[in-house]
Amino acid sequence: MTAPNESVPQSSDAEKAILGVCMRYRDAAHVAIAALPDSRAFYDPKNRAIFEAISQLVDAGCSRPDITLVADRLDQTGSLSRAGDRTYLAEIIEAGTTDGALPRYIEAVRRTAAMRESIIFSLHLQHIAQSASSVRDVLGEVEKFAAQLSTQTEQKEKGGVVHLGRYIPEIIQWAKGVESGHVKAGLPTDFKDLDRLLGGLQRQALIILGGRPSMGKTAMMNCVATNIVKTGAPVLVFSAETGQHSFASRSLCTMAGVDSMAMRRGRLNEDDWEKLNYGQSKMANWPYFLDATHEIDINQLCLQAKRLREKEGIEVVFVDFIQKLSTRVRFNDYRHEIGFFARRLKALASELDIPVVVGCQFSRNVEMRRDKRPILSDLKEAGKIEEEADVVIGMHRPEVYATQKQLSEGKFSGEAYAIVMKHRDGPIGEVRLYFQKTLARFESSEPAFGQGDMYGHTT
Repeated sequence: MTAPNESVPQSSDAEKAILGVCMRYRDAAHVAIAALPDSRAFYDPKNRAIFEAISQLVDAGCSRPDITLVADRLDQTGSLSRAGDRTYLAEIIEAGTTDGALPRYIEAVRRTAAMRESIIFSLHLQHIAQSASSVRDVLGEVEKFAAQLSTQTEQKEKGGVVHLGRYIPEIIQWAKGVESGHVKAGLPTDFKDLDRLLGGLQRQALIILGGRPSMGKTAMMNCVATNIVKTGAPVLVFSAETGQHSFASRSLCTMAGVDSMAMRRGRLNEDDWEKLNYGQSKMANWPYFLDATHEIDINQLCLQAKRLREKEGIEVVFVDFIQKLSTRVRFNDYRHEIGFFARRLKALASELDIPVVVGCQFSRNVEMRRDKRPILSDLKEAGKIEEEADVVIGMHRPEVYATQKQLSEGKFSGEAYAIVMKHRDGPIGEVRLYFQKTLARFESSEPAFGQGDMYGHTT
């Protein structure tokens, strides 16, 4: 039998402790099996063989696979000598580890297993680098491994069987804090009807804000981001389509209530300048962070968000928009690539414990219908976004589809809707808004609209 290489990351004591607890305490094996991916998490071949035997016994319905049952199982499968015989099993039992320390030992084994996996990958990468035809191939392998490792880590940290009761005291404390006002139920968007539906932007939620071009996706994201940062909550925006200068000028004009076209044309009046100066004094102190990298790489995005979460305490991330992200991982299908982005962004929201709001362009199916309101199936062509999203909101502005006659009559002027089409933890519904076109700004209050809309719906 080949002895374990001591230079390789391993935790022999933790491995033996896990096995000892599994054989001594009822149901401990269920916890270990649920928390560890498989027997390869154990580096020592003896420990690996014993864990496989324990797993087989648990699969057969055994709640406490004691030393006798494990030894018999190893003997039946011809693996007893590979597992160090009964003497090694007795040595594990005599160590006397308690079940209370099991989570700590599981974490140690997970950590060393991940380190070994990284070493194996580095050797694989060396081989790829020597035979690859381009740097892109090498970087693609790196990104694929990083994504895989990030997803596995996320699953392991959140996986495992736990007693539901452990969370109840925490939930009660949270509910009391929300009721007293000391804890935020969610980040308020400052659109009252939308906040009533969603309870604000919830932690760990992936929120899709979609629509066809000219529906106001970017404007709505900008408004929500501004409303949040005004409360003092740090905000990070990834604008993969708009440059830094353009984004900053638009944000300033929207906040100050100044026509951005008038500013670009040099046609500002004294009142406009007063508003801009006031807006500048306010925005200068806001914890508002922007990355306007064109077609930003998804890995770079996640790393930036993690860094800003740790350094600046950002409380929400906005991504405008998902179709503008990039990756070096090669996909044969565009839908799979978009689905990959959605999974990474959902994992980011869970890992950072903050909401992530992502812009998304809906399919052209909208244009083929008489009723131009977006529906959930308009996401189907954008990959598996719907599956990953906790909330899907479709933006709709009837005046974009109005006839010249309707526009000349002033119908639908400023009329807008935020349609909550999916809400994993609550109700769906339609929120009426008012869009100030010259300011690229949405507001909750609006002038009285007509009794019906352009599709014959009444409100």
